[in-house]
Amino acid sequence: MCVVFCDIFAQHLQPVHAAVKPLDPAAYTIYYKNQAPNESGDFHYEFQTSNGITTKAAGNEFGHSGVVQYISAEGIPITMTYVADADGYHPTGDHIPKLPEQVLTTLMQHKPQQRTVEKKTNAKTIVRNIPTSSKK
Repeated sequence: MCVVFCDIFAQHLQPVHAAVKPLDPAAYTIYYKNQAPNESGDFHYEFQTSNGITTKAAGNEFGHSGVVQYISAEGIPITMTYVADADGYHPTGDHIPKLPEQVLTTLMQHKPQQRTVEKKTNAKTIVRNIPTSSKK
């Protein structure tokens, strides 16, 4: 039965051809500014190209943040902002898939407890469970 259904279904499928913008080999830099890190590690840079790419970033030894904008191959404007610091790399943008709220809730409810070693002796190790909390 599946063979018949799959065959009928397959006959109605149409190939999908996304309109893809080719690379622009003639693209050039419109502007470029770069403040190299100073004595305290502060830096800043930005640039823009003729094919729609723009980026800006600033930071120091403790981390940095920035924004990147471009037009995807399908012609969709993409804007991504990010923060990179001691807690990791955190990009945000409408094009980045997001977990549904129900999945996030379930994950937080079933998050394994962090285990830490309290006391270690030759005979045994005593371990205590510490509930973890989200920073957000």
